[in-house]
Amino acid sequence: MMDTNTLNAIRIRCMICFGIALIIFAMGAVWLLKDYNGNRNTNTSDKRLESASGTSTELADEMIFYPDNIQLNQKLQDLYFYKANSDVVKLSDFYGKNVIIMFWASWCEYCRDEFDYIKDYADLIKKHDDVEFILLNKLDGIKETREQAMAYLKENNIPFTAYFDEKLKIYNNLGIKIVPTFLGINRQGVLKICKPGNIGGSDGLSAFVDYVKYGGMYGTEQFITNQLTNDNGGVHTNYLESNNSSPSGYNVLSESQGIMMEYGVLKKDKALFERYLSYVTEKMLGSNSLASWIVTEEGKSNINSLVDDFRIYKALYQANKLWGGYDRLVKQWEKGILKYNTKRNNIVDSYDFKYKKKAQRLTLCFADFEALQLLQQSDKRYEGIYENALQLVKAGYISNEFPLYYSWYDYEKKQYVPDNLNTAEAMYTLLNLAKAGELKKETIDWIKTTMNNGGIKARYTVEGKVVDGYNYESAAVYAIISMIAGQIHDDRLMSDALVRMERLRVNNKASLLNGSFSGNDEENIYSFDQCMPLLAYAYIEYQ
Repeated sequence: MMDTNTLNAIRIRCMICFGIALIIFAMGAVWLLKDYNGNRNTNTSDKRLESASGTSTELADEMIFYPDNIQLNQKLQDLYFYKANSDVVKLSDFYGKNVIIMFWASWCEYCRDEFDYIKDYADLIKKHDDVEFILLNKLDGIKETREQAMAYLKENNIPFTAYFDEKLKIYNNLGIKIVPTFLGINRQGVLKICKPGNIGGSDGLSAFVDYVKYGGMYGTEQFITNQLTNDNGGVHTNYLESNNSSPSGYNVLSESQGIMMEYGVLKKDKALFERYLSYVTEKMLGSNSLASWIVTEEGKSNINSLVDDFRIYKALYQANKLWGGYDRLVKQWEKGILKYNTKRNNIVDSYDFKYKKKAQRLTLCFADFEALQLLQQSDKRYEGIYENALQLVKAGYISNEFPLYYSWYDYEKKQYVPDNLNTAEAMYTLLNLAKAGELKKETIDWIKTTMNNGGIKARYTVEGKVVDGYNYESAAVYAIISMIAGQIHDDRLMSDALVRMERLRVNNKASLLNGSFSGNDEENIYSFDQCMPLLAYAYIEYQ
């Protein structure tokens, strides 16, 4: 009975921790239909889009509008365009300023919609001395002429200088598909964000400007710290809990606390780190030497979660190197993990402090090799545990046809259990392997192929089929993939993953949801889908 309680608690924990919100696709589909039908015949590149039905509700379909030849977080080639008097202007002329480029054409219905806000845009840009807004006309000389463009700007009192992309050189070289398309380029000439389609007002542009100036983490950090975190420093598992509209009250996971601690270390923000650590030490420890995996209004759980304690330990270890003062806590976690989460030189998922019982399983994504290496360096009693964990995970490889890894291993039965794979967990297993230098080429190829063929879905069978009811995508999954890409130095994969992640992001400065990954769906804003993208941004900016 005791072991059953432990296992059930862990299963519940996995469902909550890695539970990925169902995404409501209808709003995206409406935009897709409108923009596709209005722009599909604008040039030869756009004609490739005619094979699309325009009726799918899959967010992946939006990728057909994304430029082919750009990568986020890479320095753009120097772009050459022209003033109305034919003087040459270069993108590098604007280095030192943050640049927003709007590709447009006078015949474009959706560009005209955007120009309804243009005076508001001008007022907003005036507030930012370090931001330049460039209207770059899609000038093909046939459908759009310089005279037509200038006449339109004059007639509508557009308060920005006119620039021209002669013969669509930039448009085609970057592989842009539709107008309008917005590019956000920072002071160093690095492309930070790309938005095919309309921004739709100054609140959207304001969020766009923040993204260019401060990076993607700015808005997401603001959302988590202001909207999800309570006064004690605990991250609520979902937005409705934070707004007191959940009948079950609030829950705080050690998972979220550990991620925010790791983020604080990467950012070198001691105050932020301390805010989330204080909740762990004051609300999650009690008489235990490790963190309870969940705290509810009724109190804290008697069970820990190894993967979260690994993360907390790593954050404490790095914080101690940065600022000092955490020696006692570092030692506490080193001793606690060894005592409660190892058995016969193997790591186990959890410990039930009430029944004094260790789990008889290892969820493969719990095997954090980075943490185990640190522990091995600090305490000789960890020698051998790292290698055993690595070999156990590697042996859980399913097949070359479906090159992922089983979800968990049963120590009593001495076998891998062929449960359906929660994709967030599966990707986290891959991230751990990537950090250990053990990621297979077949696995990376599967990620790339699957992303390009409709996107990676939320759950798979061990045969590689999408599980019924889980044919949706997750911001957290793509955040983890971007971190995997960083580990293997694959900039293209990192960009592709971030692009897919960003489609679920709210960019509206007037909204309380600004910076969240929710698609404006308040019922499906879960902490894991916020914290993992934030961590991905930090990996990009600080590693």
